[in-house]
Amino acid sequence: PYVSAAGCHTHFAPVDINRQHILREGYAKESIHTVGNTVVDALALKRKMHAGQSIFDAYPSLEEGSWLRVDIHRRGNLQPGRFRAIIEGIEQLVKKGQQVCMVELTATRRAIDFYGYRKRLQQLAEENDHFLISPLWKEYGQVIEFLTSKHARAILTDSGSMQEEANELGVPCLTARFNTDRPETVMEAHSNILVPPVSATFFSGLVYHALRDDSLVKQLSKGKHIYGRHVAEKIVKRLPSALQQPSYPWAHHRLNLLKGDESFEYL
Repeated sequence: PYVSAAGCHTHFAPVDINRQHILREGYAKESIHTVGNTVVDALALKRKMHAGQSIFDAYPSLEEGSWLRVDIHRRGNLQPGRFRAIIEGIEQLVKKGQQVCMVELTATRRAIDFYGYRKRLQQLAEENDHFLISPLWKEYGQVIEFLTSKHARAILTDSGSMQEEANELGVPCLTARFNTDRPETVMEAHSNILVPPVSATFFSGLVYHALRDDSLVKQLSKGKHIYGRHVAEKIVKRLPSALQQPSYPWAHHRLNLLKGDESFEYL
């Protein structure tokens, strides 16, 4: 990423905090354009398309009550301490009566088997009809269908893109991380809160408190939409002028150094 960024004449930033970071790295302000995030275009397109099979037909129990959808896959959360806190924290949430739908991504499935949690989770599902563990949903349209339904209380995720999508869809987001590369969803949109997997008790306690606080859930669901509209169109409109620029301006040229030395002005 650092090499490609250095070789780019034009930068498209999703939000202003990204623009500020690029400026601090020394890039010219005229080369940076804050346009929004193309996730909004993808969601707008997918919301017009119906899934081949309704998620509520695939998993009828999801049509009753208010569920927490869980998806965990980041490698940092798959190391022993964090993964134990997350899985055992989920067990505690279920035992407190919280409806939980845990979706197994590939990395999640392997970690569950590697750490020996498979039988425990299967038994938890057998003993509690408010706990569902499912394989990866077949269509992304099913994810949107569920998240935009009245049966989605919130999502618990460690995915960067899900933090963006939750903001656009108006779904409360709880992020199982110690920090986030989408800080704008926390500090500007207020649609996301961090729930670091310090321990099972800490993790489950924080999630349970958030889900039981109706005012907090409402605040998260009403968070400011920060990723714009028609973002791809904005980018495409700027491309012709960007493509007319020289391929790579040297740093000394941007800083007006070595005037008169044009032999190495551009690659």
